[in-house]
Amino acid sequence: MRSWYAGALLLLVAGCGGSSTPSLDGPQPSPTPTGAVPTSRLEAMLLQSSDLPGLSQRRAFADAGLTTQSTPQLSLCHEPATVGPHELANVVATSAKPGGVKVFEVVSVFGDEAAAQAAFERHVDDARACGRFTAAGIGHRVVGLASLRLGAGIEAVQYGDVTSDVLSGDVRTYARRGMTTVLITGFGAPPGGGSLLSYQVGLMRAALARLG
Repeated sequence: MRSWYAGALLLLVAGCGGSSTPSLDGPQPSPTPTGAVPTSRLEAMLLQSSDLPGLSQRRAFADAGLTTQSTPQLSLCHEPATVGPHELANVVATSAKPGGVKVFEVVSVFGDEAAAQAAFERHVDDARACGRFTAAGIGHRVVGLASLRLGAGIEAVQYGDVTSDVLSGDVRTYARRGMTTVLITGFGAPPGGGSLLSYQVGLMRAALARLG
């Protein structure tokens, strides 16, 4: 779904499409404790403007507070479940051209690799299990779920969410390296042409390089 960051991504502007209303309040971390990664480092782990040529209106958020909230749309047809405590950072960037691409990225830094792996595996299992489902009256089909090879020590998958209303479908690329997961999702035409699938693979490579 295009605007699926309610409660997880604070950066979306209401009315950008999809079946859910985005939140501008941001993730709700627990008051204490904060994570080990400072906010400035979280911000640096996100895709930067230099990684997003042809896109404008880049907006980012990072917070060192810990949350156990899972990204709801990764659960697809299942009820969202809590995951291990993690810090969140996210970014949204758009093309100024009509029909141009819109990119959303979520970086989640967990306390250890086991927690990140458990969250990643749960969300991949959800994608495998939710071939067809209905949410908010809109039919969804998970298509093209496939593993990606992005380097040693990296787990990654990609799939499309095709919807009955056409307008709210998107493509998702999801990866884990160590104790960090990265989700890139979006829709629209990439600035250089070509497929959105290939475009997101390039963005994911850049995103993983930003993790340091």
